[in-house]
Amino acid sequence: MALGKPLRNSWDDILYYAFHESYPKHSDDREMSGSLWKIFADHAGHVLEPVLEESPEDHAADPATPTIGGDAFGDRPFAQYLAGWPEGAFAEHRDRGFDVSGEGYLACPQCRERIGLGVAVRDAAGAVVFFHRGGSEAPANSRQSQLNRAVWRFLARHLAHRLPVLVGPPFAVEVAGWREIGRDVDFEEYLAGWPG
Repeated sequence: MALGKPLRNSWDDILYYAFHESYPKHSDDREMSGSLWKIFADHAGHVLEPVLEESPEDHAADPATPTIGGDAFGDRPFAQYLAGWPEGAFAEHRDRGFDVSGEGYLACPQCRERIGLGVAVRDAAGAVVFFHRGGSEAPANSRQSQLNRAVWRFLARHLAHRLPVLVGPPFAVEVAGWREIGRDVDFEEYLAGWPG
C-alpha cells in the first residue's frame, strides 16, 4: 500500500505520512484509512513492515505485486480494493453466525508495544473479514477517529519495524506485559499534539 512521503521533525522522527502537504491527512481520508484496515484483515497472521521508497533494497516490494493506492500501471486504486468490503456491518455478521471470538492486535516486538484492533470477524473458513473495536453500535474502525488516528501514529512511530497482525488467543507472539495503546496509554494522551 502506498503510504506517501514521511513528514518529519528529523530523520528518525516521522510525524505522519502524506502524499502532499496540501492533501488531507491519511487519518482523515476514508478510502486510505479503509484500505489500511482491510490490509490488517487480509494479512492477519502476517508481519507488516512500513518502509520508505528510499529504504534499502532488501525492503523493496516485489515489483510484480500491485500497490494498493499506487499510480503505476497495474496498481489497484483504493476504491477498487475496498469494493464490497463489509467493514461497517459488525452486528449483521455477528448475527449471521460469523466467528467473533478472537481479538486482534498490531504489535511491535522490537518496542514491546501493541494496539488493539478489536474483535476479529471471521468467515466459515476462518479468514478474518474485518476487525471491529467496540460494541454493535460503534462505527467501523476506519471511522472511529481516535482509534484510526492512533493506528496511523503507530505506523509512523514504528517505521521499518516488523509488525505482526496477531489474532488469538493464543497469539503467535506473546504480548502479555507489553504497553498497549488505548489501555496503558489512552488514545487522548497518545495523540496529544500529534498533527497526523
